[in-house]
Amino acid sequence: NERQLTFAEDFAALEIDAEIAALSTGISPAQVAWRPNSHQLYFNTAPQFEGPGLFLSNDLWMVDADSGSRFKLLDPGEGGNFTCSPDGQKLALITPGRIDLVDPDGSNRREAFTHSQVVTDSEFEYYAQPIWASDSDSLRVAIPPVHTADLGVHTIWHIPVADQPARLIGEVTTASGRLAPLFAPNLVRLAYLSSERPEGTSRSTLAVSELSESMVWDPVLFPAAVTTAEVTRLHGWSPDSIRFLFTPPEGALAEVTMGQPGVRELIGDEQMIIDDLRWTDNFRFLSVIFAADGWRLQLNDIAGIERLEVASGSRGPVSYDFVWVPDAASSE
Repeated sequence: NERQLTFAEDFAALEIDAEIAALSTGISPAQVAWRPNSHQLYFNTAPQFEGPGLFLSNDLWMVDADSGSRFKLLDPGEGGNFTCSPDGQKLALITPGRIDLVDPDGSNRREAFTHSQVVTDSEFEYYAQPIWASDSDSLRVAIPPVHTADLGVHTIWHIPVADQPARLIGEVTTASGRLAPLFAPNLVRLAYLSSERPEGTSRSTLAVSELSESMVWDPVLFPAAVTTAEVTRLHGWSPDSIRFLFTPPEGALAEVTMGQPGVRELIGDEQMIIDDLRWTDNFRFLSVIFAADGWRLQLNDIAGIERLEVASGSRGPVSYDFVWVPDAASSE
């Protein structure tokens, strides 16, 4: 039952700053995500350029997948990146240096958290990546040092949804300010590339720390040290918060590796250019894989056995979101 929800003409008609319009080749969707427990798809947009660069329009849109109706919730400059609460009743709206909360229709905006703007020494601005608690009552976020090129002290914050101030939980020191610590879904475990190095080497150590309400516990180190070039992307934890995946830099030929406290295991021996890796359950994950003839959305398992092409195309960039619906006839 595939059907198109937006069209190229929709984006061509969007208003855009005249100076940016003169440099861009058009506008495309940037972030795409379903509102939980609904058939409403949210997205924001970004101008596309011939050369490198990432510039978000900081808008917010919603399209109803049943009716096809499209709504502009927030004008360019009034929106940002976003993440929906698990109950679907709130959105965290992220802009450089700030996290706000809004209702699903974009109204009732209120400030939840602010931090010093982060200098990336690159062509893009830094947007924090807060994670919702499963009860939708709070978020947690790791904020890097002001200069991401520095050996980084990331501060860990707890952000209540109720009218209470954000609370500093603790901090972890990482090998690079550019590689953000990765929260497990239970918001208790935190994976990161530690600044600790075995004596006489330039290699760093992967670590997992446990978080309490008010502090960060001592890290559990992985059995083998790595270089910062080997682990520059930490992908999501499995839903049960037991294991996570990591790869080399975006665009590099990546061997997907699984990590959990005290364990490091290569998943298969295929080298792929991958992006946007997400778990579907505790043992399988989706990712976008790029090749000379285009891209494919592929489902893999952590045993390196199951491999299923879900979708493919010849042109990028590509974004996706999914809903995993259990089989009603199954007892699992």
